[in-house]
Amino acid sequence: MKIFVWSAAILFLGAFTNSCESNNENKLTDLTSDSLLESQTAMKALDLMQSKCFACHGSDGHLENRIAPPMIAIKKHYKNEHTTLEQFTNDIKSFVNNPTEENVKMTGAFKRFGLMPKMNFPEEELNLISAYLYHNEIKEPAWFKEHYKKEQSNKSATEEPAILTPLENGLQLALKAKKILGKNLMGAINKQGSTYAVEFCNLKANYLIDSMSNALNAHIKRVSDKPRNANAQANAKEAVIIQQFKNTLKEGKAITGVLAETENSKIGYYPILTNQMCLQCHGVPNTQIEDKTLRKINTLYPTDKAVGYGINELRGIWVVEMAQ
Repeated sequence: MKIFVWSAAILFLGAFTNSCESNNENKLTDLTSDSLLESQTAMKALDLMQSKCFACHGSDGHLENRIAPPMIAIKKHYKNEHTTLEQFTNDIKSFVNNPTEENVKMTGAFKRFGLMPKMNFPEEELNLISAYLYHNEIKEPAWFKEHYKKEQSNKSATEEPAILTPLENGLQLALKAKKILGKNLMGAINKQGSTYAVEFCNLKANYLIDSMSNALNAHIKRVSDKPRNANAQANAKEAVIIQQFKNTLKEGKAITGVLAETENSKIGYYPILTNQMCLQCHGVPNTQIEDKTLRKINTLYPTDKAVGYGINELRGIWVVEMAQ
């Protein structure tokens, strides 16, 4: 068996939930930047962004690790020097309330991440979030300027489609499976919270991944050394790769993907790291995991080992087996 190593993307999921109240009846908050920053309205708006947006649209993480574009990218695509607050807010609400391909402004993000699930946000919350985003500076990831510059230059250039290596191809297959799973998981969390998401994963997660395996003509699975579902226990070889990835993280080095070859197949292994949202179901019991969520986990998964994680820890790996 031959082993190859290549820098690969870190895969993770994210979602959001919370609420806010206001005495104004869906009236746009047209404030200057200074007054907005100094007001209680600004604090409400920032709280909403942190709870409902940043888990997926925050500034942390590399481009390859993301499941959605950062807020700064959204702002740049929706606002120019001529855009009014009303136009900006209406465009944001139009997409969030009806996320269809016809409503897409960010074509690059759509190709990379797919459509976000429909979120049932109250109009006043969207008004507050839009006003804050419109008036204030938003932290950008370290990679963003170079990526944005390249994206703009590519708008007028026609690029030849890249020829993928087997390891790169496996990564793309894992990303596609992750996209479908993540979209459905975010919808479940938005619908009824993390407790319902545990039920969703129990009933639907494996079905969705198996369906993607069939559609993509590959065998795709997730495994862990600390599985929630006993069927996801890593075998001896997978456990070695998991430990290799953990050692890489401890050394502060870039995480890597691994490709193995057998006589009949190529198998790619790709890391799954935790983020803040993951801790709702995989963090510290009775601290990050709510009591009712923990009870549901213990009911559905009596042999669960998948708790006690912190941010940016290895939760498991994607395993993608492709025919030679």
